[in-house]
Amino acid sequence: MVKLVIAGKGAVGKRTLVSRTPKEAREGIDCHMSGTDSPLRIDNKYFTADVNVEIVEEPANLQAEKSDCEGLLLLFDAKDAATFEFLEKWIPFIEDVDPAVLLCVANKSDTVSKGDLEAATEKWQDWSLEHGLELVICSALKDAVESSRDAEGLARIFEAISSHTWTGLAMKGKHGAANGHDDESSDEEPAEAAAPAPAASNPPHAG
Repeated sequence: MVKLVIAGKGAVGKRTLVSRTPKEAREGIDCHMSGTDSPLRIDNKYFTADVNVEIVEEPANLQAEKSDCEGLLLLFDAKDAATFEFLEKWIPFIEDVDPAVLLCVANKSDTVSKGDLEAATEKWQDWSLEHGLELVICSALKDAVESSRDAEGLARIFEAISSHTWTGLAMKGKHGAANGHDDESSDEEPAEAAAPAPAASNPPHAG
């Protein structure tokens, strides 16, 4: 069963993250969760998908089959270097599975001084790039985070999740209704619908 794995050392904000839906993404994602059993409901203008979320600390704790992992969010506390170093445990998993969605989230950035954050970001960025992850700076209190990029913080996290073409998704027809199968009456739609999704040009890995 397709999975989004949210991982990191204890108390870095994993459960809090999945319970927060940024205002910027409300129209594209419905993310109301309870614990780890409720699926993440993705509902955008192109498709709907139910993605099961598993929250763990390290690979040994995973209940799902590794091949079911299409997305991996690694979280650490921006003010606690040990929680960043802890993420090294996931490198063999990343190299083996190569999830389509790979984010490294520096959470609680608002608890770090601006100078310390800028100094640490370069190290985090280098590590993320080395291992094929995208670094996202996230606040523990605010949805929005100041950045030179168009999207950062929670908005960027959910943008990345909703852009991936998850296995088992149901494409929508001309009128926004989800279809679980090909529909001859919507022959003109697929090319238009697939264009905005980054994963359309890079199909998700089978794992």
